[in-house]
Amino acid sequence: MVDIDEARKGLCDPNIYLETYFRVEAGYVWNKAYSDEQGQRFRDEVVGILSPLGFGNWKRLQDRHGGCPECWRGAERLYCHPMNISGELIDKHIAVVEEALRKASSFQVRAVDTYKQFLNYTAEELLRELNACREGISKAMFDSYRTKNRYRYIGFHTSAWYAAFIPHWGKNASALHGVYADFCVGVLNDLVRVGLVECIPSKNISLYRSLNVTERKVWEREQRKRAIGVSSPTSDRRSKFFYPPC
Repeated sequence: MVDIDEARKGLCDPNIYLETYFRVEAGYVWNKAYSDEQGQRFRDEVVGILSPLGFGNWKRLQDRHGGCPECWRGAERLYCHPMNISGELIDKHIAVVEEALRKASSFQVRAVDTYKQFLNYTAEELLRELNACREGISKAMFDSYRTKNRYRYIGFHTSAWYAAFIPHWGKNASALHGVYADFCVGVLNDLVRVGLVECIPSKNISLYRSLNVTERKVWEREQRKRAIGVSSPTSDRRSKFFYPPC
């Protein structure tokens, strides 16, 4: 796993973003009545406080029943609910936003909590990081397709393997999910190509299964034969990759 300070070197946006929650008291109680007047006062004051700080591109300002206002400042984002004003902020900007919010008259800031750290990867930067972790992700993917018997197969999935290898990706995860999904497809195809994962193709959904312990031992013997130039009936489709533990 790459340290965040190391990971952000060379990124177009080297800032560290923090998942931030400003816990606020605006008279709102979950699943209880909250008047339109209270909601409008909250929205108006939030806009009045955050807009001078550079937040804009507001959404849902007039939607009283379909969601709360949301705003952006570059890659920073805040979702303004009358219990939590939350989103991703650059770490060094949190104190400035907190100070401004504490001047509100229609609500009070009770506490500020921060959680995950994020980096703002571009598609190219994320792909570079994924490729740097390719071997580890391949092993994790191999493990995820293990089944209790050789007749059970699993459909393709894009589990969060990146969380163990690129834990700081997430600032724009939804926008870059296609990059991650395509990468996973490529890794899985490589596992199939070298013979570590069996595939049953289908028009609707292909199914997969990793080699079991006995099959992996056979696969390893084929690799050793291949290394010394001795061919075997299946060695043409199983090149050197990695040796998963038995």
